Amino acid sequence: MGIELLPTVASEPFKVFKNAPACAACQGGCCSQAPGVSVPLQWGAPSTGAMKVRLREALLSGEWKIQSRDHNVPWSFELTICLVVVPAGKLEVSGCNGWHSELIRGCIFQEATGCRLPWKRRPLECVALEPVAGGHCKCHGSDLYQKWLPYQDLLAEVCKDLPSGFDYRDHR
Repeated sequence: MGIELLPTVASEPFKVFKNAPACAACQGGCCSQAPGVSVPLQWGAPSTGAMKVRLREALLSGEWKIQSRDHNVPWSFELTICLVVVPAGKLEVSGCNGWHSELIRGCIFQEATGCRLPWKRRPLECVALEPVAGGHCKCHGSDLYQKWLPYQDLLAEVCKDLPSGFDYRDHR
């Protein structure tokens, strides 16, 4: 399966939801749209050495990607780009009448029976989702991007150290 995230720790101030029946009723409504964001602690923070090793291995596995997302800086009106680490997406191919389309979306770990990652190894945003039937899950992990802000240079450094031409970016 490649590299796994470290278990989420009790010090994370997020309410987590483990409601398998409600999650099953959702049928992956959220997971099929976008992957959850991991947090630096799941990659070995505050040890930057451990983070670099784990992130490099994860990106090279192809199961994890770097995604850039807009982020509102707290206590400011600034909008900045924040790099975060997310599961890779799945390639969806469709077509009709000779027309062909490829779209990358969802989460590589989502399967017909649910997420193949053990509960404690899922990105924190995934376990902070409150499942609601119909796919309109509520996310209770709103400041996950802020947790990545101190590690932006580290993420850039890890990406620079990857083999030339290796695509580490999320293209959703």
